[in-house]
Parts: sequence; structure tokens; C-alpha cells
Amino acid sequence: MINNIKNVSKNISVTYKDKEEIIKEIELKEPNLVKILEKNNPLPDTIVVSNIKLNEYEIVNSYINEKSFLLINNPDSDDYFANYNSQYKKIESIISILTLLKTGLNFIIGIFIFSISVIICLF
Repeated sequence: MINNIKNVSKNISVTYKDKEEIIKEIELKEPNLVKILEKNNPLPDTIVVSNIKLNEYEIVNSYINEKSFLLINNPDSDDYFANYNSQYKKIESIISILTLLKTGLNFIIGIFIFSISVIICLF
């Protein structure tokens, strides 16, 4: 799965982190929190995917869905912090909003250019 995601684009960064690495990173930021978690580390192993272009999200999502059985996913809880599906739904809604904004801005720019050309043609 990691190799497939890396092959989508050379800019995409994919990193696997096990629970020990994650707890060490948290220890640097919040040492008191780690004292609580040291006894029983509840954090899952994680795959961090970053630097994804907006038009590449669907491709990356298809590779992740093919191997979704590897991910920790609790379908009963939409707000579970490791729930990939809820995170992807939020990303997908943001992408649709950004696409709508882009279309709207292109329309406004088009009207502006048309208005300027009409004014120039009249004078």
C-alpha cells in the first residue's frame, strides 16, 4: 500500500510509525501525558500521508480502501481519532468546497474580464 501511494506522485510523503515512535514524539511535546500512557500504550501504529495534491486524494483513497483491513477502523464511532473513513469524509467535503470556490472565482474573474473588454470597446 505504501509503495502504491508513493507511486502516485513523487511529492507525496508516506511514513510508517509504530506506537513506540509515536509515544516518543508525544514525549517531546507533552512529557506529563506520556507518564499516563507509559503503563499501557493505547496508541495505534500509524501511516502518515502528506503533501497530497487535491486532485490526487481520490487515487490515494482507492489504494487505502484496497488495504483498509490493515487500518484500525471503528465504524461504530465517527469521531474515533483513528477512524480513517471519518477523516477522509472531512477531507472530501473540504475539497468539494474548494472546488466550488475555484469555480465561483473563475466566474467572477470571467465577468470582470468581460466587463473590462466591453468598457474598452465602447471607448
